Amino acid sequence: MEILFKLSIRKLLFFITGVILISGCARFSQYALEDVEKQRLKSKNGDEKALQLLTEMYKDNTQSYEVRLAAMRALSESRDPKVIHDIQGTVRSASLIELDLMKEAIKILISFQDISSTDSLIAALNATETKTNEIRTDILSAIGEIGTKDEIILLIKLYEVSKRSNAQM
Repeated sequence: MEILFKLSIRKLLFFITGVILISGCARFSQYALEDVEKQRLKSKNGDEKALQLLTEMYKDNTQSYEVRLAAMRALSESRDPKVIHDIQGTVRSASLIELDLMKEAIKILISFQDISSTDSLIAALNATETKTNEIRTDILSAIGEIGTKDEIILLIKLYEVSKRSNAQM
């Protein structure tokens, strides 16, 4: 009887451990705009975890565009150095630009081997050039508003970027 009791306790402990481990695993979560608003209000009241969650939301490519944009706008209300550093890193790496999606679409068009796709690809060249110029204009405007420590070094860096860009074409 005592052996059965020990076995039952072991099974029960094993079961409880399994439930705890499974419930603690990371789960896919799709946030809504209401969730962003709740976290925004918490962050205004000084909740640092809310700022961290908002940062995760805007960086998460699985979230909807609206949620990511709302999370970033909510973060704009914070002057927290961690938030500023995170957004600087995101801008620096241009990780908000969904290049993977575009590259995959191009690969799919290649796999179709349909000559009519050429028109779409040429139009994409024009569209990406226009978008690149828009982003660069916004970046230069931001630099103009924020300022720089050394304008000569900035001009040299901008010239090098432009030169590399033209050489790659």
